[in-house]
Amino acid sequence: MTWHLQGQQPGILATAIILASISTISTILRLWCRRWTGVGFWFDDWLLLLGQILSYALCAQLIVGIRYGLSLHRDQFTPEEFESNVSNFLKSLYSVEPFYAACMSVIKVSILLFYWRLFRSVRWMKWGIYITSALVTMWLIGAEVAAIIQCTPISKFWNPEAPGTCLNGLTYFKSITATNLVTDAIVLCLPMPLVWKLNTSITRRISLAAGFLIGGFVSLISIIRIEYLNNPHDPDTLYATTKGPIWTAAETSLDVVCANLPVLYTLIKTIVAHAVGTVGRNSASAQAAPRYPRPWYTPPGDSVGPGEDTERFATRGRSIPTQVSQGSHSPSERSDGITYFPEKAHVQADEKGRQQTLSQQHEIYHEKQVASRLCMTLHEEL
Repeated sequence: MTWHLQGQQPGILATAIILASISTISTILRLWCRRWTGVGFWFDDWLLLLGQILSYALCAQLIVGIRYGLSLHRDQFTPEEFESNVSNFLKSLYSVEPFYAACMSVIKVSILLFYWRLFRSVRWMKWGIYITSALVTMWLIGAEVAAIIQCTPISKFWNPEAPGTCLNGLTYFKSITATNLVTDAIVLCLPMPLVWKLNTSITRRISLAAGFLIGGFVSLISIIRIEYLNNPHDPDTLYATTKGPIWTAAETSLDVVCANLPVLYTLIKTIVAHAVGTVGRNSASAQAAPRYPRPWYTPPGDSVGPGEDTERFATRGRSIPTQVSQGSHSPSERSDGITYFPEKAHVQADEKGRQQTLSQQHEIYHEKQVASRLCMTLHEEL
């Protein structure tokens, strides 16, 4: 059978490619960010990488589905062609179901290990991570067993006319998704009490909470996915099951992205801070330059010889005898008896400007270090 894209198939193919690309880019940036900040790779990063690989299976299943006529109606095939395509499509669907549960569980454990990095010094949080990890593991085992033995014999899944029994496909899919939502909620809410107890501004607490709760977007997708799940043994199978695999691929791929965002927050914040700091420094330099001429600049008509300005710059702030000819930089006697050099005001003003620039650079560097080590920052604030 020649593969021609029809109807919704071009959009489904584009969706699969875009989802895989977005999740891949986010994972690459996560790993690069770990290396760039010097935090180093840990188990949470490696598990997330495994979750990324597993998510490809769901996107690949969309492409395989297109190959066998996903989104097309029964009457667009001959009876023999339809039966063959449905059988092959259901085989691909059966083979990919275990990847969904594995992908979602691995990503959750990766997030829990990220929490461990941040809050391992808090006793109740450690126990919360242990218990939640156990719940996720039990969900994974149950989902995998149900996916494998949902039909007896297994071949009845892709050959509905064969003798045997199967679980109700729609009930199975919705049960797995609903219980997955429960574990999602637990993982998302686990760090919230600690975030709100941080000794920092309310704005920063909200920012941190939003970073942890970004995974709620995936939970929203899970809810939408439930609405579009259909029985894989529907008479018009290839059309009826179109949206379910699409939302499944979206859920797993965007789950990877959301799990990466708390780590990428470091990179994003540093880039923004650097950009703002660079603009601010350039603006400050442009405004300060006409106001505070450099001390070694000699105005026309000034008879100060070479090297004397350098000596005054090196000895600024001290009252020393210096021979200066009459000119724009002539010394004057103050009421307190101290000889005052007008050019020293320029020197001091320029020095103040340089100190402000150095201070800004130090703040940017410090912000980079703090942001790149979010776990250390939170640990100190708790």
